[in-house]
Amino acid sequence: MSEAVHNIRQEFVKYMRTGYAYGETWSDKWGVHSSEDIRESVKRLAETDPVLYRILNLYTLSRMSRHRISVRIGYDYSTVKRKLDQAIDIILTMLANIEINRDMLAKGHEIV
Repeated sequence: MSEAVHNIRQEFVKYMRTGYAYGETWSDKWGVHSSEDIRESVKRLAETDPVLYRILNLYTLSRMSRHRISVRIGYDYSTVKRKLDQAIDIILTMLANIEINRDMLAKGHEIV
């Protein structure tokens, strides 16, 4: 995995641990995302994959270490790390799709 991807994930975790609770926006190369957009993406993650959501929640909002999460949910450390990365990637992809859809609508395209 490239260092750029790792840095984006770290920045997103930092946002989730600080600005998310205060309703701040978060920006990446796809645009500026409102806390409502991020909350909706996290909610969809919780509905589609509760395990990924639980790991993300424990790590970002509860500030639990990956080692403690692995002990708590019964996965090994590397699996927790991989699933945390996967959860973040899914949310970032959802956010990118929100921006793409908004751009298409602004240009007069119909979204099916």
